[in-house]
Amino acid sequence: MAARHRVEGGSWKPRTPSEEENMAHVIELWTDAANQGASEEGVQQACPLCRTLLPPGPEQLFEDAACLYVRMAAGHYRAAEGSWKPLTNFEEKNMAHVVELWTNAAKQGHIRAKHNLGTIYYYGSGVAQDYKKAVQWTRKAADQGFADAQYILGNIYFDGDGVSQDYNEAVQWYQKAADQGDPGAQYDLGNMYRDGKGVAQDYKKAVQWTRKAADQGFADAQYNLGTMCRDGKGVAQDYKKALQWYRKAADQGLAIAQCSLGNKYFTGEWLSYRAL
Repeated sequence: MAARHRVEGGSWKPRTPSEEENMAHVIELWTDAANQGASEEGVQQACPLCRTLLPPGPEQLFEDAACLYVRMAAGHYRAAEGSWKPLTNFEEKNMAHVVELWTNAAKQGHIRAKHNLGTIYYYGSGVAQDYKKAVQWTRKAADQGFADAQYILGNIYFDGDGVSQDYNEAVQWYQKAADQGDPGAQYDLGNMYRDGKGVAQDYKKAVQWTRKAADQGFADAQYNLGTMCRDGKGVAQDYKKALQWYRKAADQGLAIAQCSLGNKYFTGEWLSYRAL
């Protein structure tokens, strides 16, 4: 449209009704982009009517980075803590671009971008492990109510990675994530009540939260719940239920559950419950 108008001090000559409609559309698109906090960096899209280039929104930045990251991650062996084998020079450049895109998206309020930045710095996945940056970004996502970030932040305080170890703080973040149904947080919250870390020891609450995670198929929780039923802590002692939960965990490949079952059958201790 601008090419059709003579500019004098920035003003245009009167627009036609069609141009008025198109200009209204331009303003609408720019307003939507501005409301997303879009920057001038990243992949640009164009207005389908006027082809005016629009700044990318945070979701576009996040997706572009995610696609690049997933392709790299697929080519790396994962160690126990999520670390990668050494990157090539080409991969280092790509990873720097991933961090740049996720950082731009995070600065515009994108929760998953904040969480992903926290996660890669926490585990050292494609970047140098940096607990301080992990805490910084994970807390931002956790403060916005993102359950995965809340759970990881609980782990950070439990282990004292980049922060002073604080079981009370760990419990608070586990609780937030557990209330949203995160099975890992429910499992760890159950452990905190069982062990009396950050909370008063309470076997009944330990069973309550462990069961929530076990019911979602969390193998470690199924094993722990089996042990609670075996020992009668927080729940009536019940070898039948203990066997059932051990078997569920063992069927998922949990080695300690498989070993416990094998030992019980070997000694003949639970043979009477075998058919259950």
